[in-house]
Formats: sequence, structure tokens, C-alpha cells
Amino acid sequence: SFYLYTHTFRWSLILPATSIGLLSAGVLNLNNMRDYVNDKQAKKRTLVVLMGSNNAKYYHFALIFGAFVSTFVYTMLNFKSPYQFLFFLAAPLCIQDVKRVFQNTQPIELNGELRKLAFSTLLFSVTFGVGLIF
Repeated sequence: SFYLYTHTFRWSLILPATSIGLLSAGVLNLNNMRDYVNDKQAKKRTLVVLMGSNNAKYYHFALIFGAFVSTFVYTMLNFKSPYQFLFFLAAPLCIQDVKRVFQNTQPIELNGELRKLAFSTLLFSVTFGVGLIF
């Protein structure tokens, strides 16, 4: 979108774009983790079915952790104000999500986590944007 509006490209903008992409992939991964049993029985080839539910938990952690790391790096490279770290307000919700994913033994119980992670992604996006404005 940035390129379409400005006709210029900045490599550093890949970092926040990656963050949102990783969190969105986290929501999709959580959805696939929830549907693991049915997808496996239906012989669907989702990433979770291919890697197994235990490895999917580590993948989920990597997605969430990677989102925060890439935004942190972007913020450090473009630091102007402490308000830029507002995105960390979403961290407790994301940490809670990862903990619940690792504690989970019944995939169907992840249904409620989908909403929470989607909300955390929204909170992350809004607070990151607000931090940039201030």
C-alpha cells in the first residue's frame, strides 16, 4: 500500500508489515489447530496436519514472538518517542494465548482463543499506529 501511494519503496517497512502478517498467520494457525482432528480425518493437507499438533504449538509461538521482534526492531531503527512502544500493550494477551495453546489438550477448546488472538492483533495494530502518530 505504501508503494502504491508514494511510488517509493522503503525496506524498513517490511518489518511492521511482517508483524501484522505473522499475527494474521497466527490466527489462521490457531484455526487449523482447532480443526486438527477433523482435518486429519478428512485428509486435508493443512500445515498443522503436516507438522503435527505439537510442532504447530512451537510454530504458533514463533509467529507471535516474530511479530513482536520485527516491530521492536522497526521501532529501534526509527525511534522518535517512547510512545512507539505502545504495541507492547498487546503482549500480555499474546503471552496468555501462547500459554493456553501449549496447555491445550483438546483442539476444540481453542475456539475461544481465536477471538482473543484476533482482538490482540487488532490491539497490536492500533497501538502501533497510535505510537507512530505520537
